[in-house]
Amino acid sequence: MALVLQATEGCSHNRCTFCTFYRDRSFRIKSLTEFAGHVARVKELMAPGMRARRTIFLADANATVVPMSLLVPMLELVNDSFDMAPRNENAVAYKRSHPEAFDGVYAFADAFTTRHKSAEDFSELAARNLRRVYVGLESGHDPLRRWLCKAGSAADAIAAVEKIKRGGVAVGVMVMTGIGGQRFAPRHVADTIRVVNAMGLGPDDQLFFSELVNSPESDYSRITEQEGVEPLTHAEMRAQMDAIRAGLSFSGPPPFMRTYDIHEIVY
Repeated sequence: MALVLQATEGCSHNRCTFCTFYRDRSFRIKSLTEFAGHVARVKELMAPGMRARRTIFLADANATVVPMSLLVPMLELVNDSFDMAPRNENAVAYKRSHPEAFDGVYAFADAFTTRHKSAEDFSELAARNLRRVYVGLESGHDPLRRWLCKAGSAADAIAAVEKIKRGGVAVGVMVMTGIGGQRFAPRHVADTIRVVNAMGLGPDDQLFFSELVNSPESDYSRITEQEGVEPLTHAEMRAQMDAIRAGLSFSGPPPFMRTYDIHEIVY
């Protein structure tokens, strides 16, 4: 139930073997003028059903890659264009009297490109109602990440999460089950547990478990067939999720945890 605003189109990395979402388009960042026109057209299109939307999602794949000199005015434009509920104890009362108000802005980020932003940058974005950034960890096992052509290392992901949280923005960390099949299964579980435990996740954060959806047209499908990588069954993927969850430990209240089914997403 998010209102999607496209600050960018495509994915700045666009090489992960398991992902086919953005293969048909080149990555580009919209100018502020173009983004302003886009926002105006979205408001016109969605006007009848705007109250059904709860949050604003800044798209596409990793919109936080936009340089701060442009991302800040983009968020200011969003805040000027839509009513935002405050992020404090008055939020519930405000929403009661302003049912059209949005519960902040959300976006994807990758562990590699966030190296170009500081905790202070994220603090600036938080002040403009960026509430949560979703980071696709997928796996904490670096050899598997390289095999998947994921940008950055597991250490980059830990550093990114720490920096984002220090800036006052919550995170949503996404873990894939079944990825890498039987070849990588033991180390995928062990290293993912280690990495997630090192992220310092808390009650404002989220942890998602997404079962691998092996699209026949993906590079992942071709590579696993060529290399004879045996896939995990649905039951084995569920067991992998259970094993990772069983190994997690948090210093305080845990993050919200749930499964994430890509089939349920209309985007």
